[in-house]
Amino acid sequence: MDKLKTKNSYQNIVEQAKKLFLKHGIYRVTVQEICKVAGVSKMTFYRMFKNKEDVAEKVLLEIYENSIQSYRDIMRQDISFAKRLEQMIELKKTTSTDFSEEFIKDVFNLKESNLKFHIEEYHQKITNELLNDLKTAQKDGWIRKDLKLTFVLYMLNDIHEKMRDERFLAMYSNIQEAGMELTKFVFSGIMSNDNK
Repeated sequence: MDKLKTKNSYQNIVEQAKKLFLKHGIYRVTVQEICKVAGVSKMTFYRMFKNKEDVAEKVLLEIYENSIQSYRDIMRQDISFAKRLEQMIELKKTTSTDFSEEFIKDVFNLKESNLKFHIEEYHQKITNELLNDLKTAQKDGWIRKDLKLTFVLYMLNDIHEKMRDERFLAMYSNIQEAGMELTKFVFSGIMSNDNK
């Protein structure tokens, strides 16, 4: 019974922390607020997590694992690569509305930490999968033959830098809109003329 209660408390803390982080950002939320919303004591929290960063890591890894799975589901479909790209852009648009501007900024501006290391690890994992999928699409004629795929990856990485650029962000009404604009810009430029 204690194991079940512990498991339920753990899941509840992660779920409530996720709601708070998505709404207010990681750095604005306190352990005390997480405990209050989850209905647990600080003692219970610290039995399960080292600190707020520890629970934030669990939340972000869950979000990223779900994102990778959604990406794989789209790429496995028996539809054109162009349609897959459209679905990926739509997925990004849909999921970005779940995240507050504060949360997105916190993720893009993570301080040196274990959390940042895990995010970079995830980013490398998805980049490798994307590169393999782009190579296949290029071989099949969906992507311009003259396009260096390393350039595409460079531009996708540049999106992360642009999301920290206040001058760029000021051009848009919110950070989600800015991210969508960059994503569409990069992906529309890689397609072969036969497939546009």
